[in-house]
Amino acid sequence: MKSLRSMCPKYRGKITLPSYGTLYIGNNNKDTAYSGLLSGAGSAIIKIGSGTLTLSGANTFSTQLTVQSGSLAVSTINSNSVAGPLGNSALSVILGNAGGVTGTLRLTGTNTTYFSNKGFTLTTGGTGGFQIDNASTTQTISGVISGAGGLVKTGAGTLILTATNTYQGATTVNGGILGISNAYLSTNAAVSIANGGKLSLNFVGANAVNALYFDGTPVSPGVYGAANRPAYFSGTGTLSVQVGPPASGTLLIIQ
Repeated sequence: MKSLRSMCPKYRGKITLPSYGTLYIGNNNKDTAYSGLLSGAGSAIIKIGSGTLTLSGANTFSTQLTVQSGSLAVSTINSNSVAGPLGNSALSVILGNAGGVTGTLRLTGTNTTYFSNKGFTLTTGGTGGFQIDNASTTQTISGVISGAGGLVKTGAGTLILTATNTYQGATTVNGGILGISNAYLSTNAAVSIANGGKLSLNFVGANAVNALYFDGTPVSPGVYGAANRPAYFSGTGTLSVQVGPPASGTLLIIQ
């Protein structure tokens, strides 16, 4: 197992990935910044540990990039087959790890708008995080977000998802705005919106979901949107909640 520290102690210059093995970054759980160029078509790159890895080079590597845990910080989310922090390939970026582990892609750029067609895969049993740091920033992603894991939006900025995404896990908005352009949320998963977060439903009609939570509290079955919950929603769409909390005094038995 190779590490970024052993391959490049000063975290600059150029690293050409070998044609074998896997490059793991972050095992020491510390923050790491690398401004050099990562190139090559060999080793997979996996971010592990609880720290933050910052990549700022116009990277050309074409191998699989995974953020299993902690955060990967970038100033821009480059598109498919365009050199940038996420490499130069049409592969999706894998986020999260089994066991409820969250792997987060953090956008630190300060532009007003960003666009990317990059795709993402949310790992089964894990969560993919998207953090938009700056309140004035709107990041639009048109690539498909797939996988069996969940998605969590953090940070003060806005994330707009325009694809008909296929991920099957829960959707959580812990900060800023998450906008979705299609009614793709899984009917078998929950949606959670924290105080200060907002879900913008930029479609017509209703999206059926299994359950809905406001600040951690489940709501009763029904239809919810900007008309009746403006603190949590915007846009023209609604969520049709199928399952609510157990009635008061009800004994819930799970076998």
